[in-house]
Order: sequence, then C-alpha cells, then structure tokens
Amino acid sequence: MNKKNKKWLTRLAAGAMALLLAAGTAATDLTVYAADQSTQESSVSVRKITGFAELPEKQKTIRLTGKIGLKRLLEKMPQSIEVYLDGESGKTSIPVTWSCVGDYDNSDYFTYQFKPKWDTDVYKLGSGLKGKSPYVAVFILGNGRYKGAAISTEQRNANEKAIYNFMKDDMGLNTAAACGVLANIQSESSFNPTASILDTNNKTSYGICQWNGSRFDALRSYCSKNGYEYSSLEGQLNYLKYELEHSESSAFAKVKNVENTADGAYTAGYNWARYFERCASTYFDWRATLARDTYWAKYGEGSSEPDDTSKAYTITYILYDGENNDDNPETYKTTTATITLKDPKKKGYTFAGWYKEEKLKTQVKTIPKGSKGNITLYAKWTAHKYTIQFYGNKANSGSMGEMSNLEYDTTYKLQKNKFARTGYKFDHWSTKADGSGKSYDNKEEIENLSAKDGKIIKLYAQWSRKNYKITYKTNGGELADGTKTKYNVDTKTFKLKDPVKEGYTFQGWYTNKKLTERATQVNKGSTGNRTFYAKWKVNWYKIQYNGNGATSGSMKNPAAMKYGKTYTLAKNKFKRTGYVFEGWNTKANGKGDFYENGEDIRNVTIKDGKTVTLYAQWSKKAYSIKYYLDGGVIPEDSAGSYYFDTPTFTLAPASRDGYTFEGWYTDAAFTNKITKIKKGARKNYKLYAKWKLNIYNIAFDGNGATDGVMTGMNSCNCHQNYTLPVNTYERAGYRFIGWSTTADGSDTFYGDGATVSNLSLTNGATVTLYAQWEALAAVK
Repeated sequence: MNKKNKKWLTRLAAGAMALLLAAGTAATDLTVYAADQSTQESSVSVRKITGFAELPEKQKTIRLTGKIGLKRLLEKMPQSIEVYLDGESGKTSIPVTWSCVGDYDNSDYFTYQFKPKWDTDVYKLGSGLKGKSPYVAVFILGNGRYKGAAISTEQRNANEKAIYNFMKDDMGLNTAAACGVLANIQSESSFNPTASILDTNNKTSYGICQWNGSRFDALRSYCSKNGYEYSSLEGQLNYLKYELEHSESSAFAKVKNVENTADGAYTAGYNWARYFERCASTYFDWRATLARDTYWAKYGEGSSEPDDTSKAYTITYILYDGENNDDNPETYKTTTATITLKDPKKKGYTFAGWYKEEKLKTQVKTIPKGSKGNITLYAKWTAHKYTIQFYGNKANSGSMGEMSNLEYDTTYKLQKNKFARTGYKFDHWSTKADGSGKSYDNKEEIENLSAKDGKIIKLYAQWSRKNYKITYKTNGGELADGTKTKYNVDTKTFKLKDPVKEGYTFQGWYTNKKLTERATQVNKGSTGNRTFYAKWKVNWYKIQYNGNGATSGSMKNPAAMKYGKTYTLAKNKFKRTGYVFEGWNTKANGKGDFYENGEDIRNVTIKDGKTVTLYAQWSKKAYSIKYYLDGGVIPEDSAGSYYFDTPTFTLAPASRDGYTFEGWYTDAAFTNKITKIKKGARKNYKLYAKWKLNIYNIAFDGNGATDGVMTGMNSCNCHQNYTLPVNTYERAGYRFIGWSTTADGSDTFYGDGATVSNLSLTNGATVTLYAQWEALAAVK
C-alpha cells in the first residue's frame, strides 16, 4: 500500500526523440519502429508461423527511469524474434516492429505492453496462435523501485475479470462497489499478483493490493496455512476476503453499502482508497473518478442518470493526514440544508480552515443549500510550536540557550551539550531530572517532542560518574591489603596505605618520580587518574656478641650493617671452661637462627635500627677414659667418657681369667692407683689394669684304692703346664685307667702322667683328681 504524495505519469510520443517522465495522461497508442526498417515488395512465398520462441528476460522486460531518447529505446527493443515455420524443424529469425497495445497506470509506475508486427505478406499466423505472440513490457518508473515480473495484456485482462467476479460472487458486492475495488487494484498493481515495489524505507510492498510490513507477513502466513502460493491471484483474493471480514471490516462496510450507481462507483473507489489502501489523499479523487468513468462504464448496469435533486455529489476532504470530523458529510444533494463544516483535527496542528484550492486561497465555511457539483475541500493546518530548554542538572559549569519555535513534524538536531560536571561525564538528556523520563542522545535528531502549541520541553542533563584509576609505583614493594586502586568524585576522603618492602622503611607516597611532592590521602571531590611513587630508605642494623656463659674472652661488636649487603662474622674469642664453642644463635637457648663461626651473613634482620644479639653456643666437653686391660675385660656399662659436672663415680673392676684384679692405675708402672673419678675433674684418663696371677692346688683321691699313697701338687700357676705324677694307688681286682675331676668319672678325664693346665682359674682353689678303675676279668 504505497502512500506516495506525487503521481508520476509518462508520455511516449511517437514523433518525438525523447521518452519523458511528466505529469499528465499516458499515451495509449504508440508504435516503436526499428531504425531504418522499411517494408518492401517480395516475391517470396508466404510462410506459416506455427510457434514462437520465448524472448530472453533482458529483452522481454525493459525498466526505465528518468529520460531516455527514442533512439536508445529502439536499441533496447529486439529487432527480430525467433519463430517456428511450417515445414522447418529449427527456429527462424524474422524482422519485426513493435506496437504499444496498452498502458496501465499505477501510483508508482506505468506499464506499456508492446506486441510484435511482421510482414504479413511473407509470414502468416497459424491457427490457434492468436494472442500468443511474445511481447515486450516497458516499465516507466517514477522512483526506480518496481521489481515485479511483467504479465501479458491477456493475463492482465483475465486477472481484472477474475477480481471483478470474485468481488461480485464471493464478496457479495454490487457492481458499483466492485468497480471501486478494480480502480484501486489497477492503481496499485495493474492486476499483477507478483508486482513488488520497494518503498522509500526499503520495505517491500507486494501483490495486487501492495501489502507491506506486517500485512505482507500476514499474507504469506495465511497462504502457507491454507495451501496457497502467496504470489498467486487465488491466494491473494482469499486473503483479501479474510482481511475484509476481520481487520478491515470497517473499510469493507464503507464500500459494500454504496449505491449501485455511477456515483456509487465513485464513492466506492474513494472510500477504498481512503479506508482500505490508506494512500495519500491526493489519490482519492483520481481513483474514484477511474472507478466511475472507466469501470462503471465497462461493467455498469446502464441505469439512467438521476435528476439534479436526487443526484448525490461527493465532498472530498483533503486532510493531509488529519482526521475528519465525523459530522462532516461525504455527499450532499441540492436539497440538502446548508452544511456548516466542522473542524477536523490533526495531532500537533491547529486547524486554520477549509479551502477550495490546494494553494489555500479561498476559505470555505459552509456548503449552502442548492449547491451543485462534487466538491474538494483542502484543510489548512498551522503547525504547533514548542521550545526546548536545557538544564545542567547539578552541572558546575557551562550554559546553553534554548531552542525555540520548533514546529511539529519538523526534524531538528539537539544542541551539543555544553554543561560540565566535575567528576562526571555527560550521558544523555532526559525529560525528568531523575532520568526516569524519555531519553535523548547528545545532538540527536528529534521530531515532535510535543504536540501542544507553546509547550516548553525541559531536558535535563544526565550524568554518569567517572571512575578514576590509581596506579602505585611500589619500586619493589607490595601494596597493603585493602589498598584502593580506583575512586570517583564522591568517594570519601581516604588515606593512602603504607606498602611494605623487606629490609626497607617506607618514607611516603609521592606524586612525581623525583619524589619531591608528598601525598598522604585522596580527598573527596578529587578527579583524574592518579599515579603515586613509593619512597624507601634502606634499613641498617647492628650485631653484638654475647658469650652466653663464657668464663673468659671478649669480642668487639661490629659497626652498623646495611640491609642487602654481605658481612663476615668475627671469629669467636669467648671461652667457657668445660665447654666447646659450636657457633652463634639469635637465641640464647639455641632455638633461633644459627650461624657458623666466621660465616658470611646477609640480612640478619629486616628491621631498621635493630640490634641483633648473637649468643655463643656451647656444648659440654667430654673427657675420655681409655682402659688398658692387658687381656682383661670390663663391664659393658663402664664409662668411656665423662663431663666436668658428672657426679663422682667409682671405676668398675676389670676381670681376667686366671688373674686377680688388683686395681686401676694412671700409669703403666702401677705407681698411681685410682679408684674413682670425682666431679669437677677435667682431663682425659688412661687407666691401666693391674693383675696378679692366680694359683691353685691339685689333690689326688684313690677313690676306693686298697693300697698306696700320693702327694698333692701345691701352688700351681694358672696358665702354666704341669705333668701329673704316675699313679701309685692300687685296688684289688681293678686296673687303674686314669683320673677324673669327679668320682664317677663323668667329668673331664686325664690319663696317667698327663700334662695339664688351668685345672682351676680361681686363686687358692684345690682341684681333686679321682682315680678311675676298671674291674679285672675273673680267673676260671
């Protein structure tokens, strides 16, 4: 449904050299001749055309905009067509001229249909081919946006008839109403269901009624659900019926109820244009006239012209998008009482009267009784004016003048914001100070901010707070927890937190790299990104030595030491009786940090000015006890060492087989005897065991001897061999076989005169040897 407010017509003049777009009526009888083509006598026999080859699309449809010379148009027209001739299997090219057979106005373009002509003395049309020759469609476009495929004159006429019959038979319209519909559909699409036009917003208008936007979407949806092709005439007519019975029922009523007269056809065409197509009002009368003068003349029922008193004249209101007063009639008769015209209304405008002419020269307030003829009235409107005032809305600088005398339906660009607010950036304008109203961007194009005349629109600057970044140059330090890294103008005053850096003392934040401008806090109301530089002082510390129980010696404490530098500890000069120096420790009890004697140290503490005491670490000195046993042994728990504070303890005796221990001596000559080591002793000992060789006695027992005596062996030294004397005992009926340390012979056995040693290791012991006897055999 295009709403163009201008109608572009075209005229093709056969004798002119130009094809022009201009206002007026379209040429209806045009013939375009091929350049330099003439008809000549020929003796060739007549050939019968049995068929036509289809023209290529680029030849079949020619679209033109603007001006074009006739010569150039001829160049676009094919100068021959291909046909099938009787008796030939292939196609034959024959020369042709072209004749315009019809022109059809629509609000956006003209269609000219050209049929080919050939030399009928040479080529005759075969039977059944009438009306089936190829054609060329020339579209003269007012805006260059027509995209539809061309249809033939025959198809157009067939579509017109089909639409007329549908309106009468399916929709129940009378002839006058059907003529009004036909006039509008011709104007919209020339009865072409594939007519497609892009409007000025690049939105497609499509089909016989040029549906667009949501109505075009609805057409496609309806056809899809009901089994129609939306590009088909059948589908579009059924959807049109659906619209007229639902969303467009009010428009349908204004067409359906017209009188079945020529004037009724006029009213139907007018009302359909106004209420259904809703096209520009300049088209209302043109389409109404087309319905009455063309289609009623074609389809009308031939009723006689009514007399003047009964004839109804139309009143056409050119409202320029205004809304008419319902009390203003659309028709009148000569007998109608004087009509006082009511004011229409239009948003954003004040009505300034009805006028006879489009140029608004002669004002009309009434239509007197007895008036005749159709009347067109033009509404005069005065656009409302409004003013825009700008408010800084807490801005602390800048000013802006107002925009006044802004007319409704006129586009303006808002002034560029000149307000400024510390710590904020301008975001947009709002009709409410709190931002809850309608919003507008800076320098936005606006239109119709108010429809009320004299209204003052107040636009309040809307601000968004700027967030500023805080960058800290810590120079090797670490920021404290909770250090702020951003702020805004409303952030409460906050102090800058001290960072930490091991071995350094923080001396403040500075705003410059040279560390000359000190900063301690960021005050509320501050703005801008900030960078702070940390200033550090390296820490110094001292070392002092503590003997930690030393009994002698002293050490000089070193000078102050700088964090990060390496120093060597002095060699220990403390001494402690009974102890050995092990190293240094930062705790007297040895549970701190340990350092070796003379060790390289670095960063003993991170605290500035701290004195670190290094305590000498001592271990008690162990004194050794070494035993010289000369073959003897000592108890396993005998002390191998002792300390100066070990309680007095008695030396355990040693033992040695065959010897008696006679004590410990500190010298190998056994002159200095020692029995115990007293508490407080501080020396290593070498202890020598003194031994006395044991002696034992040997006694002889006859053990049942009946005769003989033997003298014992006294003072036998241990570890010395002795020869036993020959036995002198006798026993009747027995033979002597040896000695034993037990009477029954169950222990050690020695032969007569045997060599023996260590029969006992106990000093002073007596070992008895018992004679062992073997009974002699009895004599028979």
